[in-house]
Amino acid sequence: MMSRMEIGKRRKKAVRVFLGFLGVMGVCTGVSRGIYAYQMPQVETGRAAGKSISHEVSVSGVVEAARERDVVVAEGVRVQEICVKAGEKVEKGKVLMRVDVADLEELTQDVGEKIKLEEEKIAAAVESKRAAGQTAQKARQRAERELQNAREVQDQAVSDARSAYERAKEKWEEYPARGDFLEEKVKKDVEYQVYKRQAERNGATQEDRDTFDIYKEKLVSSAEAEWEEGKKALREDLEQKRAALSTAKADRKSAVLQAKRAVGEAGDTEPVDESAQLEGKNAIEQLRKQREGFQKLLDSKGKVVSETDGYVTECCVKAGDRTADSAAILLADGSRGWNFRAVLTEEQTQLLSTGDTVTLTFQNGKLKEEDCVISAIRPTEDGTYEAVATASGKDHFLGETGSLERTDKSRQFSCCVPLSALYSDNNKDYVLLMREVDTILGTEWSVVKKEVTVVDQNESDAALEDGSLQEEDEIVVFASKAVAPGDKVRLVESGEDTDDEE
Repeated sequence: MMSRMEIGKRRKKAVRVFLGFLGVMGVCTGVSRGIYAYQMPQVETGRAAGKSISHEVSVSGVVEAARERDVVVAEGVRVQEICVKAGEKVEKGKVLMRVDVADLEELTQDVGEKIKLEEEKIAAAVESKRAAGQTAQKARQRAERELQNAREVQDQAVSDARSAYERAKEKWEEYPARGDFLEEKVKKDVEYQVYKRQAERNGATQEDRDTFDIYKEKLVSSAEAEWEEGKKALREDLEQKRAALSTAKADRKSAVLQAKRAVGEAGDTEPVDESAQLEGKNAIEQLRKQREGFQKLLDSKGKVVSETDGYVTECCVKAGDRTADSAAILLADGSRGWNFRAVLTEEQTQLLSTGDTVTLTFQNGKLKEEDCVISAIRPTEDGTYEAVATASGKDHFLGETGSLERTDKSRQFSCCVPLSALYSDNNKDYVLLMREVDTILGTEWSVVKKEVTVVDQNESDAALEDGSLQEEDEIVVFASKAVAPGDKVRLVESGEDTDDEE
């Protein structure tokens, strides 16, 4: 059996071992909690506040002339020398370019010959027109005489036909009636009278009376046939004369109409093309203007000088070229003011509009121009946009650089959060609220999702719909790593480094 002393020693040793075990377990637990806490996302929190949302635009740009002057030289002249370069400042009277004088003299002579040729063409056309006019006049006079003659001839033919018709009509109307014709025929027949007296005398025989009756019957039958033939002949003659009159009238109408048409055609004759003469006159006018331009260059001995102070923006020709009908050199003189042109992104175009006022800054902030008006906002070929503002100052120069700035403040919003506190999922915006939860390791912080509606925002803040958050709501405004709803997080303590060391 062990003594009490040995038992006591063993107990002490067991207590020391147990205490050591508890110490090791405490250290392990502490290390585990440390590792667990270390792996949690570190977050900073904040609360919604009332404020206004400012929208700022600040872009760089350059000064350009509000208007460019075209230096136009007579077309077709050979350029001998360009005396300036793009961007160069020039004074009034400065020689901009020289042209080939010998070539200019040849061109002037050629233009003179072309003018003479066109004038001769026009003179020939005028003479041709005059001769053609005389021929046309004679043809018209002849056609008018033929018209008059046609009227006279056809009028006479109609008159003759009408007279013949009237005579035939009179004969028809005067032809005796059947009874009158028979009575007159019987009265004039001698044999009838003889046979009648014999048949009516005293002592006339039956043979005498029969002879009279037979003769009378033959006479009446013959007279009736003659009356019918005469009436038929008159009717046919009347119809013929009526048809002849109608034909004469139609012939007159046709003949006169044809003669009138001939008169019209003779009057419409125009052998000379008037448009050709007009083109010739226009050509002469253009040639004379061209000669005047050549002569102006000859008078200046081929020198083209600037008529104003300004800057050369572009040389459109080079030595050896021939001038076109467009500008040879473009000058910006600033006489109509200056424009400031800046490049914008598509998002920035939503913050600026034509008519807005902006601030232009030059010389590294030493010179500012307030209330400059935006005159245009337009897309460019490279997919960006450009804004053009009117610079109010007069002491600018072409190509001067500067910046365009504008700040707009919205109305006061009651619920604003940092833009870093805003998350989005499936086109829906939300924030993460802090909530305390009980776990086997004790009380911990977790984040929950709260959907919100954004009514305005800028580069740093977002305004939420009124009532989206309560005053006491703590929201995540920064996280050291990605955080999702339901994640456990730990708050950043003062002075603690929030960098993610994974």
